[in-house]
Amino acid sequence: MLFMQTCTYFPLNLCLKLITVYMFLALLFCRFKCFKLLLIVPSVLFFHKQYFKI
Repeated sequence: MLFMQTCTYFPLNLCLKLITVYMFLALLFCRFKCFKLLLIVPSVLFFHKQYFKI
């Protein structure tokens, strides 16, 4: 959940850079299946929060 909180407190372009780094690290340290899970979960939560203001 730290990832989500970081996006809340930083400007959008910085948040996008953090997402890019996060995905890069996921590629380095995970297999493809694991990477897909790491990619889907935060992006769904992030966009849900941004667009629906939950």
